[in-house]
Amino acid sequence: MTVSGTSTGRMEIYRFYAPIGNYKIKLINRNPNDFEKVTTNLIPIKTTDLSNYFIEIREGKETLFLVYGIIMTLFGLFLAVGGLVLGLTIKQIIH
Repeated sequence: MTVSGTSTGRMEIYRFYAPIGNYKIKLINRNPNDFEKVTTNLIPIKTTDLSNYFIEIREGKETLFLVYGIIMTLFGLFLAVGGLVLGLTIKQIIH
């Protein structure tokens, strides 16, 4: 789940892969199964106002970019620590 602001957020519910093209998506009501009926009766939860929610289909990003970003972040951290250590010990190295 990602949060944008203090009162809104985005949650990924389902991920799917499809070739590029035009699609028509239908949302259909379904009958709850027995477990859902029992839990709904046991736990008093207020009904959800569905007008506050929407479905957004987004293009996925390559996992390679995430791996590359992690590696580059670690490399930058290594260089920063190395520069700090070198800066603190340069007088001892030169003499």
